[in-house]
Amino acid sequence: MGTRNLICVRINRQWVVAKYCQWDGYATGQGVYIFDFLHNEDNIARLRAGLPHIYEPTEEEVNMMNEAIKAEDARVDALGHTDMCNYLALHMSEDHRRCFVGANKTLEELGQLELERLMVLCNQSKILFPSLDRGTGGEVLELIANADADHKLPIQSELEFATDWLSCEWAYIVDMDEEQLKIFGCMERCYEGHPFEDVGGDGVEVPRLLATFSFAELQSLDKEKFKERAEDIERSLTHVKEEHYRVVEERLNKVGIVRVRDNFGANEGDTSECDTGMEDASEGDEIDNDANEEDVMGDDTSVDGSSGDEASGQIVNGHGVDANVSQMDQLHLD
Repeated sequence: MGTRNLICVRINRQWVVAKYCQWDGYATGQGVYIFDFLHNEDNIARLRAGLPHIYEPTEEEVNMMNEAIKAEDARVDALGHTDMCNYLALHMSEDHRRCFVGANKTLEELGQLELERLMVLCNQSKILFPSLDRGTGGEVLELIANADADHKLPIQSELEFATDWLSCEWAYIVDMDEEQLKIFGCMERCYEGHPFEDVGGDGVEVPRLLATFSFAELQSLDKEKFKERAEDIERSLTHVKEEHYRVVEERLNKVGIVRVRDNFGANEGDTSECDTGMEDASEGDEIDNDANEEDVMGDDTSVDGSSGDEASGQIVNGHGVDANVSQMDQLHLD
């Protein structure tokens, strides 16, 4: 589901990861992915070891990656029935196979058109360069943990997204110094001592701190117990979200935009991958499939500046907004 979020890692009092993610940002979504990783003490040690081996790719490197994605798109488009079945078996998740193929039907039993429709679920940018893909959320921690001197990992920093009051719905900080996971939702004015203080500055809106878990506490919880805590966190946002949505509507009205969908309410508590739907998966680089949001959210842009259809299949930053929204930079929370 299109719930935008930011996943950060801090170590030695520095921001070393600020990964934008397009999907499943709520606590019972990306929060559970992050819990799964931090629940294992060995993973934390692996994460520390992998962090020195991440890097910010240059524009030239990103352009080369985008060209590789285009080439792979062309290659898989030309696959025949058997090769397409093999490709889907290798790259399509088991959950998606169950959702769209069914438990009693194999890929080989599908027709060519059905296979081609399933191929849209195999995102080439995530397959080739998962650390740069907008669909990669909490899984980025495992990618970092696997990095080493011979397998350096490119990650684009998008820390400024923390100040995007319109689109940043959830945020997470894995603090390696304090050995804590901090969970944020909605926005609030930055204040002295706020975890995002050096990003937002005085009076700028940043994600609201909702909960803090020590690594030791995460390791003491089982998954079901953490999900219960995550659901409590989401329920605690009810009144905050209502106020946040009211302010967002007022701001949009000031610049002539009259409607925005309440993404928080639409997505909470729903982590089913099946709900992405075939139509959603085929929309390429659109930020959201709700036609009523077209006046609010612009098309995503690729890292080389292209947009719309030109960005299809490319690595994208994903949280760009249109020119109308840029007029609202001076608007602040009441």
